Amino acid sequence: MPSFLPRTTDIAIIGGGIMGTSLAWQLASRGAGRVTLFERATVAAGASGKTGALLRQHYTNRPEAVLAHASLDVFKHWPDIVGGDPVHVPAPLVVTFASGPSDQENLARLRRNVAMQNAVGIRSRVITPSELHDLQPFARVDDLVAAAYEPDSGYVDAVAACRTMATAAIRAGARVVEGCPVIAIEAEGDHVMGVRTPEGSVAAGTVVCAAGAWSTTLWRISGWPFRFKHCASRSPSFIARSNSTRHTTFTLTPPPASSAGPPVRVGPSSASAAVTSTIPLTLTTTTSGTTRRTRPRHRGDQPPISGDDPCRLPPRLRWAL
Repeated sequence: MPSFLPRTTDIAIIGGGIMGTSLAWQLASRGAGRVTLFERATVAAGASGKTGALLRQHYTNRPEAVLAHASLDVFKHWPDIVGGDPVHVPAPLVVTFASGPSDQENLARLRRNVAMQNAVGIRSRVITPSELHDLQPFARVDDLVAAAYEPDSGYVDAVAACRTMATAAIRAGARVVEGCPVIAIEAEGDHVMGVRTPEGSVAAGTVVCAAGAWSTTLWRISGWPFRFKHCASRSPSFIARSNSTRHTTFTLTPPPASSAGPPVRVGPSSASAAVTSTIPLTLTTTTSGTTRRTRPRHRGDQPPISGDDPCRLPPRLRWAL
């Protein structure tokens, strides 16, 4: 086995996305034992590095709303809690509800949902289309019945968040092993024994699988009877209005910056919505209402995390010793 790969670890974490890096940081900082995170490429190379990174608290179930509310405080104070540069960009959130046959029933649900959010400490309120137009004079609101307005949301630099979380884990004593995919979870009977990599096996008393969409394949290869169903879902942070039945692509130029930041607008019950961003956006709208957006952003193919370790280990596998 290469000298840079540990023979044993107390906890092996598979996946260097936001879940894996957060777990590595929390477990290491709480003294859970020797923690090793295995990432097949570089930290944030997968879904976590390609997310729209919308940071919102508008959820319909209480546990998720509570979790989002607590997480927002961490993102707001990232340099003090996690370390590194700020990753949170504050901006209000607007969730729109279309008018239609069930609009009054949906409006009642919206009011109940906002009341629940207020009860857990989230600043949110129901606003009228007229109030929304006052917030965004360039937006069309004639097909809306109401909206939820949340002033304390925003979005994050997803890649920077994952990478600084990994660095925090390293500072707490964890190992972050990049360029080393886990190809199987090893077990004897019902007991997990460790993980297998192309460089050799690593014994572990606990294995945490945070591999996202790759989890199903990993479980199947490992002979475990777990199955996950992956459903494609598009909830873009920035949605363009289009009532056309044709395929349309266009670019939005950001309006002048304001101290509060322009609202992010999401329309879960309407195919059309208008929104602004602090950076140029290219948006593609289809007849189904699905909207794709691309924008300049960091990518997951970053240099390996080196932490504070002065050692120069092979670029495929590097961690702080």
